[in-house]
Order: sequence, then C-alpha cells, then structure tokens
Amino acid sequence: MDVAQLTARVAELTAQVERLTEMIEQQRTAESAGKAYSSVLPQSRTDA
Repeated sequence: MDVAQLTARVAELTAQVERLTEMIEQQRTAESAGKAYSSVLPQSRTDA
C-alpha cells in the first residue's frame, strides 16, 4: 500500500466513524426523549 491508498483508507474509516457517532447521538436523543415521554405517562400503564 502506498501513501495515497492509506490516506484514502483513513478518510473512509473517518467517514464511517463520523456516521456511527451521529447514529449513536441520535439514538441517545431518542432514548432520552422516550424516557421523558414515559415519565409523563401514567405509571399504571407500564405495570400492566
């Protein structure tokens, strides 16, 4: 592998990591929104 190939590979991996990070952040946001929503709901509903 030459430097150009390595550079291209690093750029690819960096883009993948950025996408994964974005997905994780969206999931965390969705989870915290879900928790906030479920805390508003009546508790008897979750017990059933």
